[in-house]
Amino acid sequence: MSHITGIKDDIEKESTSASPQLAKASAVGAETKAHANRVVFRTDDDVNGRRKVSFDAAWKDASNIKSAPNDWGFEVELYQHNYKLSSKVVRPACPADTDDRYWADARLHGATVVYTVNNGISSSQLSKIETYLDNNHWSDPCSQGGIGFGIGKPKSIPTWDSKVDGKTTHQEIYVTMSLKKGKASWSNVHAASSFVKNNCTSRAHTDCMGLSGKWPASSMGGDSDMLLLNENRKWKTPTYFSWDAYADKRPKALTRM
Repeated sequence: MSHITGIKDDIEKESTSASPQLAKASAVGAETKAHANRVVFRTDDDVNGRRKVSFDAAWKDASNIKSAPNDWGFEVELYQHNYKLSSKVVRPACPADTDDRYWADARLHGATVVYTVNNGISSSQLSKIETYLDNNHWSDPCSQGGIGFGIGKPKSIPTWDSKVDGKTTHQEIYVTMSLKKGKASWSNVHAASSFVKNNCTSRAHTDCMGLSGKWPASSMGGDSDMLLLNENRKWKTPTYFSWDAYADKRPKALTRM
């Protein structure tokens, strides 16, 4: 479900330009030690007649998915925006064609998702991780169409501890999503990741994740939600962006063809 709300703007705030330039990165860590501290997103307009979204997250050095609280899942969402649609009316009261009116079909009908864990070394563990497509957008405003996935048991991602350039990557997950085209040639986007309580009584799925649960801030610190791309930037698909605690620069948007 699209549960990510009240996200802090101070995590990814160094530019709010509608036409972003290469911006100096802030020296700031991940929201908590359980959040990935390097995240890369890319969207592509036309890959075999479909939209493509790629996501890569790594937990390095001080960040480690094993630090996550027990019985909490992990969700990642790329939020599409169509500002011609109502931001006050929410699903299921939106017009019937609402989910078609984005860069990618927001129903996520026919979506295919491929997960690769720890450079493929640990991908055999996917059944234990309990991945799912986050296509429950109940109560989201008409003006927003999410593209997301979830991991019901992120602490089951094995430890990799790959060492490169003096940094240790404890875990990494790479996700590619192939999506039906929407009617819009582009959409404004923002992105965030979030820990959500696993309320499922069996295998994790979108309808039973995040129904209840209070983030254990006393033991975890920070917040369950982490902003990856600020909506105020008004970046448009296709685009490329990253959030990296070690980066000297943030990437600029891809040039539209």
